[in-house]
Amino acid sequence: MTPERFGVWSPHRDSNSVRAFKAALSLRPEPWQWHEDMKRASWWIIDGTQTTLDSLTSDLQAQKKNGVIHTVVLAPSWNHIEDPVWVFFKVPLNIKLVYGWIDRCLLQRLPPSPLARQHLRLRRWPNLTRYSASGAPADSMHLTLACSRLLENWASYEEVVAIAKNTLLIDRMLADARQDGILDTSATAPALNPGTPETKTPEKTNAWSLVKRLLSKFA
Repeated sequence: MTPERFGVWSPHRDSNSVRAFKAALSLRPEPWQWHEDMKRASWWIIDGTQTTLDSLTSDLQAQKKNGVIHTVVLAPSWNHIEDPVWVFFKVPLNIKLVYGWIDRCLLQRLPPSPLARQHLRLRRWPNLTRYSASGAPADSMHLTLACSRLLENWASYEEVVAIAKNTLLIDRMLADARQDGILDTSATAPALNPGTPETKTPEKTNAWSLVKRLLSKFA
């Protein structure tokens, strides 16, 4: 059985630490689904204070033949870790560290964006409050800078990703913008609209500078 990309399993669903981890997942945008069968899950969440990892490590090695498995042990100290195959998070959880790890795991399995090698432009500002809870303050500022660039003129998808830095967050925003009908796309770089000067107006230049100054506070 191939593990589901957002399938989650834990033998300790009643554990306070596992409940805290579950609550953290629920605040993210991904469609997480908890399963009773470990074979359906590609994310294993273990309370290290309630078990030894010997048998679970054997199960893990067997299940890895069917797909990538991300493994977490929640415990007060490293003493509960018996094999480096497990990722350790100290409890109480540092949510920023947990989210950073999840983002890195997801990026390793990220399918190519349908917008890759496309040129993009926003018609108006998207609702950025949708994304403030799923990233760090610096992520929000980079996202704001990427949106400013798309409002200013056409930009390639790759340029926008480089500005936003958080690929998962910018892809989610772009998908929402496309669904909302405020994102224009083109396979080739469109020319400037007739009568549009190539130089930035003072208003655009000042807005661009303001966003960059705000961003520098989080760099």
